Amino acid sequence: FSLAHSSPIMGDNETSVAFDMGGNFLYNRSKASVCSTERPNFYSTLGVLLNVEEGTSNMHTLSLFKDGKRICQPQPLPAFLQAKALYPTVTYRGVTLQVNFGPVLRNPPPFNVCSLQEAPID
Repeated sequence: FSLAHSSPIMGDNETSVAFDMGGNFLYNRSKASVCSTERPNFYSTLGVLLNVEEGTSNMHTLSLFKDGKRICQPQPLPAFLQAKALYPTVTYRGVTLQVNFGPVLRNPPPFNVCSLQEAPID
């Protein structure tokens, strides 16, 4: 996720945060290995959950899912990005990409979430 007018290189500065294909969490030029070693394949569906729901135990976190199963613990959203408009951002090289913003999620997690298409506008 990134702020408007962020660098196209995700995690390169404080205006974006991302997961890479190696299971690393990227922010402000730092990289932390946070996910299982199970790498995605051609048929994998990856999903990123941004939790900003008030009152939940994982508020202000990002989680990565593979085929509907969480593959890392929720990662704290950096304070600089909290309470700001964040945009779903994907940068890629050497992969085939198809996005699904809803309303029907391809491989939903085992709990109720709204898709980006269903998210509140405010």
